[in-house]
Order: sequence, then structure tokens, then C-alpha cells
Amino acid sequence: MNVYSPDLHAAARNLGGEVVKGGILCPGPGHSAKDRSLSVKFDHKAPDGFVVHSFAGDDPIACKDYVRAKLGFPQWEPTDAPSDIMERIAERARGIHATRPATHPLDFNDAGPQGGQRRTYKGKPIVAEYIYRQADGTPYLRVNRLEPKGDFPQEHWTGSGWAWGKPKGPKVPYRLPEMLAAVHDTVFVCEGEKDADALAERGFVATTCSEGAGKWSPDLNEWFRGKTVFILADNDEAGADHARKAAESLAGIAATVRIVNLPGLPEKGDVSDWLAAGGDTAGLVELCGSFPIFTRSEAAARDYGDAAPEGCVAGAREDENAPTIRTAAELRRKEFAPIRYVVPGLIAEGCTLLAGRPKLGKSWLMLDVGLAVAAGRICLGETQCEQGDVLYLALEDNERRLQGRIDRVLGAFAPEWPAAFHYATEWPRANDGGIAAIRNWIAKAKNPRLVVVDVLAMFKPVRGDKETLYEADYNAIKGLQALAGEFNIAIVVVHHTRKSGAEHDPFEKVSGTLGLSGAADTTLVLDRDGNGATLYGRGRDVEEIEVAVKFDRDLCRWRILGKAEEVRRTDERAVILDTLKEADEPLSPSDLSAATGMPNLNVRQLLFKMAKAGEVVKTGRGRYAHPDNSQNTDNNDNKITNLDAYRAAKDGGDDA
Repeated sequence: MNVYSPDLHAAARNLGGEVVKGGILCPGPGHSAKDRSLSVKFDHKAPDGFVVHSFAGDDPIACKDYVRAKLGFPQWEPTDAPSDIMERIAERARGIHATRPATHPLDFNDAGPQGGQRRTYKGKPIVAEYIYRQADGTPYLRVNRLEPKGDFPQEHWTGSGWAWGKPKGPKVPYRLPEMLAAVHDTVFVCEGEKDADALAERGFVATTCSEGAGKWSPDLNEWFRGKTVFILADNDEAGADHARKAAESLAGIAATVRIVNLPGLPEKGDVSDWLAAGGDTAGLVELCGSFPIFTRSEAAARDYGDAAPEGCVAGAREDENAPTIRTAAELRRKEFAPIRYVVPGLIAEGCTLLAGRPKLGKSWLMLDVGLAVAAGRICLGETQCEQGDVLYLALEDNERRLQGRIDRVLGAFAPEWPAAFHYATEWPRANDGGIAAIRNWIAKAKNPRLVVVDVLAMFKPVRGDKETLYEADYNAIKGLQALAGEFNIAIVVVHHTRKSGAEHDPFEKVSGTLGLSGAADTTLVLDRDGNGATLYGRGRDVEEIEVAVKFDRDLCRWRILGKAEEVRRTDERAVILDTLKEADEPLSPSDLSAATGMPNLNVRQLLFKMAKAGEVVKTGRGRYAHPDNSQNTDNNDNKITNLDAYRAAKDGGDDA
């Protein structure tokens, strides 16, 4: 029997982990989602078809049961050969369970294989089964096809096994994880699971709904928002009716909806028949695109005629531009894919605006991040990046300068430069095809994760005569933000800050109007003052960021030192100690403030803490000395001269 290689990335998603060196690191049983203590590797020589190792010391049998449950795999029984198990794991990880002959040894019932006997339902043999999964890959519904064809009994996933009866929750589309993971926004909607699998095997994103023709539910609609949908109608009255109902439901939610009647279908034929007859899959998208776009107005004319449905006003017409209104109860049941981070805690999927003064090092920062993502390595010191394809638009550089910069970041003795790092030094502006060109790159890239536009001034549209400054700035980011949301990738736009800005809020230093940061999902500001460089961050999907950073001029890389407040506190203590050590006599808080440039109040508060910790010595007259110099102070002279009194009054007495 053939041994199939499992789809590691799909299996990793189902396990809540990621692929690392040919295996999977994921949370162990009972651990948090951030845990990576469990290693899973598929091996056709292993008795179970895979091996596990827990770095947390968890029981290996419990770990194997945990993996089987996450992949929708039944409890292991010794009747299966290793190669059979590998085949089943591969199919489960891909969310595919193809039609098998009735005597296939992997057919099983709820209790597992029974001596190679196929599963049955009410005496009828089950010849195929189709697994519906939730967004995170967890099994949800199993549809069984009987022989002879005619009934499709359903089972729901209990968390540890299958039980008869459909789930109580909302419907989900078939092959949902593949829909969410797809780079392209084109989805084919078929009438049955067999048809969807046939298209998926040929590289298309395809889905269907459970229960067959005429059973499309509004629960499914939100998963298709912004998608280009082709509904492939079966060649019969029921198929045409099903296609129309699905189109009416999706119109106004999907970007476009087309009902496609494939040419040459026999009576009651479907897309599987079209494929079996040699249908041209290379031209399928073009063929589907030739059919007219289905509009909501057509649906309204049919649905709300003279006899209005219950709850509708007679004669009412649905506005195709009307907003969609839902309930909190519906929202609670929705499943959303988790937000993915390109640089954890800093850059998430969506549009990020990175602003800083000219020549401060913004381009070095994003070049290092881009190379780190392309190679799947660390950046900013110790931050691990998820590997993926990168498009870096170095619009202020030429190839010679970019080559030199990459050489300095990676080092002269670096291995091969990452092939997943794509670049361009010239690019059309956003309104001259720039957005479309980025879209084309995303569509062609194998695993697009990050696009860097350096800089905004070379990419944004030229301001229109009738546009306000705010509108021009907002429109400069809006197209990129929409593109990032459509494909679930990160787009970082490099921009400048003003020469002068609000000292209390670094985000007000961003050059231009608030339209720029208003359109972006996240705003990062790289700033430098007397205390050093700081990276600030604020956004919809990232927590407030204020970290101290340092640029290594030898490596040409930025490094995060820690939280700015903690790092600065340590730096300020060092400055005070150095100043006291160089002084010939004890100094007051005002003397230290004048010598260091630090605010007087900050100096007083810090001196109080340092004296309490024994880091400085208080001489008893509102002055402080370095511990190494304290023996030279005259602590026995209690006379206070007029000058001493003046200084004490000026400094607020002995209170620091």
C-alpha cells in the first residue's frame, strides 16, 4: 500500500503549533496555547505512524491520545499496519477523507476497526465519510455516504470521539481551515463534498454545505466575506435552485458571486463529471469569470414580490447597499482564526505604520525584520519570526546600496541569502497600479507573510485637488490596509516624523495628519532623546509598547533592551553614580540635576531610593556622595553656614 506524507502545516494548525525541522512543536495535553513542550514527528516505521516526545515529562500514551483527538483520529488499535495509519493521518491532517472501496481496511465504526469490516449504518454499508472542521482544525461534523446512495447520516465530534446526530451549533463550510489558510480569495462552492474534494485535489479552494441541495444556511455567509465566489450548479432543477439560494444569501457579503453552468454536463451531472470528461482545469477560473455577476437586486425582486414572507412589509425591496445587522448571540457562536504575528508582540497581520526621524535607522530595522522573516530566524535580539515570503520595496535605494546593506546585516560569512526575500527598488504609486502589483505578488508567492514599503512618500498617490490633507493621508494607507486584511498578511509602511512634536505623546510626532495613523492598524514610532532610543507602539491587535532599543553599528541591527522605564531607571542610576564619583564634595539634588540634565524631581526620587538601597551615601545635610568618596566627607561638622542654610532651603531641607 502507498504511504502518504502528511501535510505538516495543516496538522500543525490542528495541533495549535508550528512546523520545526520536519516535525511539529505544539502545546502538550493540559498546557496553555503558548506552550511548545510537545514534539510530534510522523514516521511510517513507528507502530502508531508517529512518535511524540514531551519536554515537560508528560505521559507519552496520554500525549499520543491527545494528538489523535486533535487530528480527529480514533484511538489506536493494533489491527492497522503502520502504512495504513500514515495514510489515515495524512488524510485527517488535510481534512480529506476520499471515497474508498467497501472493503478498504481503514473503514471503522465508533469502536474502531472490527477485523477489517467496514462501518455500517442501520445495516447499510458506509462507503465514504467527510470531515467538517472548525476554524482551528478541530473536528466538528462527519457526513457519511451510504451504499446504495440516498442517505447521508451525520455525526458530531464530542471532544474525544464521534456520536450520531448533527452538531447543535451553527453550520460551517466544508474544508474551512483550507479556506482560511488560502492565499487567494477565489472559492468554488459545490453541491457535495465529493465535488469539493475533486477540485481541492487539483489545487483549487473548494467547499460545500452539509445536507445537500437547498440547505444553504446564513450561518455560512460570514466565512465568504470579501471572497470571489463561483457557485458550480449541478445540471438539474434542484442544482439550479440550490445555486440560486446560495447566491442570494452571499450577494452583498462576498466581493462577487457568479453562478456557473459548466458546459457539456449530462442530465444531473456535476463538476466531478466535468472533470472526469477532461474538463480544462487550467482555464476553469477564466471560464467561471465569463459568467455574469449575481446581484442582490435580482434576489430582492424574487423574494419580496406581491406576497411578502412573514415578518416583511409587503412590497418592500431589499437595498443591496443596506448594512448587515446581526445579534450578539450570533457573534458569540462565530469562530475566528487567531491573529498571526510576523514579529510576536510587535508586528501583527494588518497594516503597520513605522515612523521615525530621517537617518535614525528605520530602514535598517525593517531590513533586518524582512530578512529574519524570510529565513525564519530571530530579530531585535531574541524575537523569533515565523518564516514566510517577504516583499521589500526599497524605494529610496538602488541595488548596489541594498546589496551592501544586506551584506552588513547578514555578515560576509553568512550562508546563502534567503530566496524567500523578494525586493524591488522601483514601484508604481498606489493609484498607478502599485496596489494591484502587490496583490499579484501575493497571489504568486508560496507563503506570503510580509510586505515592506520603504518609504510612504515614494508610494502614496499624488494628492487630488479636491482632497483635504486628512483625506489624502487616509487614502494613502487605506488601500494597503484593505489588502493586508484581505490576505491576512502584514504590510509595514515606513514614514517620517516631524522635526518637532509633542514631547508627551510620541505618536503626535508622525508627519502629516491623523489620517495616517487612523487608517493603519498599528502605529510604531522610533524616537531618540537624551535617554537613548525608544520604540513606541499602539494598535488594534498589539498591546501598548514602550521599549528601549539600541542600534549595534557593527552588526547594523537593532536590539530590544527591555521595558523603557526599567532600562532608563538603570541608566539614570549609573549617570548619578558616575557624577557623584567624579565630584570633589557631596552634591545636592539640584547640583545633580544641573550636572546631568535630569529633571530635579526625578533626581530627588531616585536619590531617595538609591540611599535606601545603599547605592549612595547621604551626608546628613541634604547632600549625597558616592560610597567610595563618603570617607572624605566631614560628618562631624554640624555647623551650618549661611551658604549651607541657603542650599538646604533651596533643596528643601533634608528631604530628598
